[in-house]
Amino acid sequence: MAEKTKKTTSEILEPFLIVGVFAIVIYFGYVLLFQQLLEQLLPGGTSNAETLQQQLLDRKAYFTSLTRLEALYQDSQKDTTKQIEVLVPAGQGIPQIFASYEALAGRFDVKIQSIDVVSDKKVSKSSNGGLQSLLVSMKVANADYTSVKDFLDAIEKNIRIADVQSISFDPRSRFIDITLRSYYRTISTGTKQ
Repeated sequence: MAEKTKKTTSEILEPFLIVGVFAIVIYFGYVLLFQQLLEQLLPGGTSNAETLQQQLLDRKAYFTSLTRLEALYQDSQKDTTKQIEVLVPAGQGIPQIFASYEALAGRFDVKIQSIDVVSDKKVSKSSNGGLQSLLVSMKVANADYTSVKDFLDAIEKNIRIADVQSISFDPRSRFIDITLRSYYRTISTGTKQ
């Protein structure tokens, strides 16, 4: 019976060894997993409620900023469309051409003797996204060089786009023949007229 009570060293150390291994596994589990998770949950951590709340507020502010920028972009697109509609109007607008050129001529003391507007067949036949042109021919009288030059500059800087195509002068008749190309749209830009 004396033999059974005597334990070997390995039998005595076995429970301590098991507890030691278990303690080491728990320690490394804590260090590798739980400590990082705990640090994330503590104040200032990435998973902390306060940090997540701040991130949510930051994202809401960013979204609000994006929404405001999108609205500004949409407004600028509307303004651009309106500017295009003024520069290149829908439809020929021949009465407006007569009125604007007559008003410009009066500003520079130039007398328009005649004005003729015809459709430009070369541009009208091409496929150019709805952009068409008119040829405007006018005969100008009683004008000196400076007046005619200023008149032509004003036409080219006028709200409606026009290009001076040709100018001819006959010194015997004192008339100047001017040919312009003015543009208009046949396709709407998408806004109400």
